Amino acid sequence: MSAAPSFILITPTWSGDLEHFRLLRASLERSGLGGIPHKTVVQAEDLHAFNDFEEGSLALLSTADVLPAIVETRRVRARAYEQLLGRHATRIAGSIARRVGFPAWPHYTGWHTQQICKLKLAAESNCDYAVVIDSDVVVCPDATPAALFPEEGAIACYATWNEPSNLISKVRNWVGQAHHLVQALPEHNGYINDYFDTPFAIHVPTLRALFEWLESEHGEPWWSVLLKQPPRRWSEFATYKAFLARRQHEYDQNVVWADTGHIRYIFDTSNAESLCHEVATCFKDPAIKFVTIHSQSTGRKLWSVQDWSGQLMSLIKKQDEIND
Repeated sequence: MSAAPSFILITPTWSGDLEHFRLLRASLERSGLGGIPHKTVVQAEDLHAFNDFEEGSLALLSTADVLPAIVETRRVRARAYEQLLGRHATRIAGSIARRVGFPAWPHYTGWHTQQICKLKLAAESNCDYAVVIDSDVVVCPDATPAALFPEEGAIACYATWNEPSNLISKVRNWVGQAHHLVQALPEHNGYINDYFDTPFAIHVPTLRALFEWLESEHGEPWWSVLLKQPPRRWSEFATYKAFLARRQHEYDQNVVWADTGHIRYIFDTSNAESLCHEVATCFKDPAIKFVTIHSQSTGRKLWSVQDWSGQLMSLIKKQDEIND
């Protein structure tokens, strides 16, 4: 079996995902990915809540450590506006900014600046890949480095293919904006790669090439180019995938659009026992390596992680007894 390429793990998070992150770390430590360097970037004002995690393979950073100073200043201002105005008014402000370019602060909300953090940490790594893994992922015991990369010598990118007419509106916006920004051609015989979940593998040399191209085209830093895109209409993953597809076409690069059958999704977390049973079943299935536990059901109903995190943590820690 060939060796997996070198890589790091990257997780952007904040205090609202603290319990999810606790489960992620516990499951990572008990998997075949436990020794992989794991860079976690937390909003600066939330950093104190994560201090207990800085150990072993984990490197804990704040947004103040990662973002350019001007971006961090604007992020803090944007968060203050969000807290003052509330979610509904923030969305209205974002809609206005998309249409008339003002106000500027919706461009710097946490959702946008998290994307800059991921990309910056990835580009600065001395690895072949940076694998983004969000806080809502639980890693199965059988997950190993080799499971992340399906073919030696090829650039791996996960993909699920869909017809453009079947895309939900936010994905259609992300894809459309990305193709416009990087001047990309339609993908895969007209089908669109609508995989936007994590784990998401970013090939570092390709990412650096994207940054060089953006800066050459626009005459300003890559992060400035991205943050000038319409609020909530751009995606770091969509931009990267569009650029990768363009390079595959132009330079005949060997890209493997990898299957995502090793990832499972749980949307209903309303019953702790059912949830834990489902995760336990995934742990026993050698084909499944990651389980994403969404915090809401299609945006309509929220369930508190506190309702089930204790039972799930007990299940994760049982892996210690199995390994012994």
